[in-house]
Amino acid sequence: MQLISIDSLNERFAIPGHVRFTLGPGGLTTATVENALCSAAVTLSGAHVISYQGKGQPDLFWMSPNSAYRIGKALRGGIPLCWPWFGPHPLDSQAFPMHGFARTQVWSVSATQALSDGSTEVRLVIQDTPETLAMWPHAFEVELVITCGARLSVDLVVRNPGSQPFVYTGALHHYFLVSDVRQVRVTGLEDTDYLDKVENFARKHQEGAVIFTAQTDRIYLETERECVIEDPGLNRKIHIAKAGSHTTVVWNPAERAAQMPDIGSGNESSFVCVETANASQDTVEVLPGRACHLAAQMWTEQAF
Repeated sequence: MQLISIDSLNERFAIPGHVRFTLGPGGLTTATVENALCSAAVTLSGAHVISYQGKGQPDLFWMSPNSAYRIGKALRGGIPLCWPWFGPHPLDSQAFPMHGFARTQVWSVSATQALSDGSTEVRLVIQDTPETLAMWPHAFEVELVITCGARLSVDLVVRNPGSQPFVYTGALHHYFLVSDVRQVRVTGLEDTDYLDKVENFARKHQEGAVIFTAQTDRIYLETERECVIEDPGLNRKIHIAKAGSHTTVVWNPAERAAQMPDIGSGNESSFVCVETANASQDTVEVLPGRACHLAAQMWTEQAF
């Protein structure tokens, strides 16, 4: 059942030549951006960026052909939002969902804007509810600011309207489209320590660029540097710059994809996750009346 009136959204927030609201995959309400610089799509379910294409370029993101497009179900691909915890719930991993509840909430549109440089801004918001308070007992307001232009910018703004501080972890869990993960490499993490989740969080040191020869699941520590995915098969480099993050997560399931129904065997070669994160000991405290940001800016350049 469609929960949000498309007509009402378009009356209030559509901007000709920039953004309109449509029924997207699975009937999910979707902000569809078309401007002179790019096209993009964001579902209100999960505030989930499912597509971004600069003019004349292939999509920046991979979406799984097996992803279930349903309200309340996390999508596989694009940019899932992990918040207010990254990974399993810190107290009860059985009762509460992996990676928090932001990616399964239906977000509201707070504003849209056509910017002077030709880009388009879409703002989506959620607040605490009895359901979220049962999982995470804090008042909050979270706004996602998505700016679609020659570059894609995503800013997760976390506000604390309550009387007590709270602490969160999270991530912008980017799934980048690549020609073949075994042929790409990621730079920007050289000479950095990481926790290897495949080997029970063993602490290791990165020498040189990251390459993918087997299952990879790593939390790179104390890093704020821009990362670059070098993909000779698509003749491009993907740049990921970030702010408000001291950890970078790099993930590809390799053969484990066969055990993950929403990925499936063979599809793992088409993406790599290089995530803008607050993970492990990279926690964020938000004081009453204050706000914190987790932000990424992404763009491509022709290469090779």
